[in-house]
Amino acid sequence: MVRSIFPARNPYRSGECVHFPELLYIRPVPEKRPSSGRVSNPHGYKGTLLHVHLEGGTWGTIEGTAVMVAPGVALTASHVLSDYFNEIKEGKAYVILQGYLDDGPIFWCASYFTNIVGTDLLLITLELRSDVPSDNCFRIAPMRVTAPAPGSFVRIVGMVATGHSSDGTFPVVDGIMNYSYDTFEAAGAVEERTQPRLINGPSISVNCGGFGGMSGGPAYDEDGYVIGVLSASFEGPSQEETLMNPPAPATISLLSPALQVPVRPSWFPGEQTYYRRLSEMRSFIDDPSKLVQQSCWKALEFKAGRFGGDIRKPD
Repeated sequence: MVRSIFPARNPYRSGECVHFPELLYIRPVPEKRPSSGRVSNPHGYKGTLLHVHLEGGTWGTIEGTAVMVAPGVALTASHVLSDYFNEIKEGKAYVILQGYLDDGPIFWCASYFTNIVGTDLLLITLELRSDVPSDNCFRIAPMRVTAPAPGSFVRIVGMVATGHSSDGTFPVVDGIMNYSYDTFEAAGAVEERTQPRLINGPSISVNCGGFGGMSGGPAYDEDGYVIGVLSASFEGPSQEETLMNPPAPATISLLSPALQVPVRPSWFPGEQTYYRRLSEMRSFIDDPSKLVQQSCWKALEFKAGRFGGDIRKPD
């Protein structure tokens, strides 16, 4: 059981952070064989793997998974939150993202959402809502534009909520949501052809299964670079069947369209007043020269109606 507390303060705005934090890159150990099962140490992703929490005041849900791809910018699948876009705009619900470090959880509040039209990709602009990591370092998952070749292996990772009520929610009492979760991974070979299209935008099919909460989770190539996010997968009659003998391949939305639209950074000092594209943040991309710029990708940005500022850590 995990006890989640959502602090309201931003340490940068309150002047608590004296030293500019350092950015480091974290890549998981490469996977070059079929595999599946629980991840025994999700802290090993150093805060780059994130729960997507939807909060409604007295209730909360875990809608999916996201991955940190730039300072204060997370990438997930659009369908993870698309049913709640109106509630988020109107301030009836807000979004908290939570990762895990060696010394405890780290919390982020979603302030802006950039939906890439014609794809299943969503960029979320974040503001820090917990203490700066004890080593003063934030980790980023580096990206790769090049799609993995057929026959190569891709690993997907996601966080799946457990123990919720029949309507999929967890109660929030005095700003605390008690919930439990499992982190799963599955790796399989890239198929020669993409399966009949279930989503829009560039995608690949991977011969592995997945669960609902894994949606939006990162897909890593054999070298540990993020190449997209999980958009669709199929569950078998049991957990074991889903992972070991998936009924159909998983669909991965490739990330290249998300690199080509304006996104609004919001929390890093000096990054708060202008737009930029992730493709301009070349240090986060392994092969930026291979990105074919396309003007066809459009984005719809909207601002969260409210942040999680009314949820405070109890004394």
